Amino acid sequence: MINNFDLFLKIWIGFGVLTFAYLIISKIRTPYGRHSSNQWGFMVNNKWAWFWMEFPALVVMPIFSIIGPNELNLLSILLVSIWFIHYFNRVIIFPLRIKTKGKKMPISIAFSAFFFNIFNGFFNGYYVGYIMNEKSIFDINVFIGLIVFIIGMSINISSDNKLISLRKNSGGYKIPKGGVFNFISCPNYFGEIIEWIGFSIIALSLPALSFTLWTCFNLIPRTILCIAIVAALHPQKTCIVSFTNVLQFRALQCALFALCIVCIVCSVYIVCIVGAVCIVHIVHNVYIVLIV
Repeated sequence: MINNFDLFLKIWIGFGVLTFAYLIISKIRTPYGRHSSNQWGFMVNNKWAWFWMEFPALVVMPIFSIIGPNELNLLSILLVSIWFIHYFNRVIIFPLRIKTKGKKMPISIAFSAFFFNIFNGFFNGYYVGYIMNEKSIFDINVFIGLIVFIIGMSINISSDNKLISLRKNSGGYKIPKGGVFNFISCPNYFGEIIEWIGFSIIALSLPALSFTLWTCFNLIPRTILCIAIVAALHPQKTCIVSFTNVLQFRALQCALFALCIVCIVCSVYIVCIVGAVCIVHIVHNVYIVLIV
């Protein structure tokens, strides 16, 4: 069964490579947002489409992780928790915050994302619930991956906040400024890629790697398009990374901020782990006293 599972995953990754190649070669514009077009089929409400196409990821992965024969341990709980936190934001919070009144999305795009999230949620949930061997949450890769994930999610959410604030009183599309946008043209995409790299480092699994690769396959072509638009509207703006800014004093501020984040994450991580171990130990002792 495990061999078949790995084979399906490799085919899934191969399909992602082909999709990526097609998107790069064809230079196709994904038809939602400013590129939304009814040429791709019947149009539906943007917020509802976003909710339903992301919803499978929110529930499928946790369900398969829980119903599987593997006992939940601290590492599997961590993987399910950060997955759920990300998708709770994407499925529930983000659609309520976006200012897209009257905007619509082709139903074909919503359906394709819906089925992708079913497959992706199944692969990762099945691995956690049925295949994953006992691993320690104290391993260094877990610590590093969690820091990377938190940094990526922070970049992603802060960039979304900037984009949402631009749309509040905007009569058209504007180029965001400030924050990470001073260094990267599409930090919302960049942050999400960083998130799932962190998830892969924690899990060290083929399903997690496949999701990270698919995230890159999907977002990199859109990033290239974003860079082209920024370059056309603002030729003087460096589109990938502004190395001039990095070498200025602002870099020191960023470094200090990153150091503070790392210290906070380390502290929270240690407190959570110690607390979890203490709770498990207490529950175990109570169980022995009452049952045994």
